[in-house]
Amino acid sequence: MRFAVIGAGAVGGYFGGRLVQAGQDVTFIVRSRRRRQLEDKGLVIQSPDGNWSGPVKAVESAEGVDADVVLLTVKAYDAEGVWSNLDPLVQRGAAVLPLLNGVRHMDILRRRYGDDAVIGGLCHVESYLDDDGVIHRSSRVQDITFGEWSGVITPRIEALDEAFRRAGIGSHPSSDIEVALWDKYAFITAVSGTTALTGAGIGVVLGHGSSRAVFQHLVEEAVTTARARGISMPDDAVETVMRRAEGFEPGMLASMAKDLQAGRPVEIDHLQGALVEMAREYGVPAPVHEVVYGLLTAAVAGRSVGGDRA
Repeated sequence: MRFAVIGAGAVGGYFGGRLVQAGQDVTFIVRSRRRRQLEDKGLVIQSPDGNWSGPVKAVESAEGVDADVVLLTVKAYDAEGVWSNLDPLVQRGAAVLPLLNGVRHMDILRRRYGDDAVIGGLCHVESYLDDDGVIHRSSRVQDITFGEWSGVITPRIEALDEAFRRAGIGSHPSSDIEVALWDKYAFITAVSGTTALTGAGIGVVLGHGSSRAVFQHLVEEAVTTARARGISMPDDAVETVMRRAEGFEPGMLASMAKDLQAGRPVEIDHLQGALVEMAREYGVPAPVHEVVYGLLTAAVAGRSVGGDRA
């Protein structure tokens, strides 16, 4: 199977690297600085399962690249800039498997390319890219969940499953990918919002009654919005997300919290902001998301202008 990976950061570099390690045909489409890093040093991964480094194919344009599947792994705020590379790949027959946070990008991709060219997908991996271009995976979780919008396990889903498993990636073909996407979205919008605003790990957030209530309200609002969109969320969807949250290391911070602290761009418009928009669109109250989104917007603005202390 031929893969193109748009982005070679903490997510794309990690999963693409594992596919390379397993002998798959992988081409990374990246920016010039990252291409130079990969050409000079190769792709370097450090993880609890062992380290790996090796040469990879890296280009700055999709020109001349043929692929069966494109792993789209950029941050959500960079997604609008991928069309010049993604369009020709899809026109040449590739299917897109996005591994971004949130759900709005799926609506955009499906409108642009149609359901047959877009495979629903999400991933779970705790990783980061350091300044030297080394990818660090900090936990044993390394899963990809994916599926057709029809729910049918098609030959290409079976082929992806085989490729991921051979690479040692936790592979989860789904017969209801929309439920899986919203299940993760309900979790990520809650954990990113609460840990980014407080600077506290998830254990602290869930360990105090008032902050735990905020977390749960965020989950409930996301699940309610999903149901308003016609997604058949399970009756115990909220409880399932809460149990999953309690299973993380107490000090776990969402990447949004780390990005906010480091002055990097954050995905608030694509996570909390998008939920607020969708809730309004479907007539669903989402007051806690509105507050969290408003405070996060102020926190981002405050980084650039500073502020007087009382």
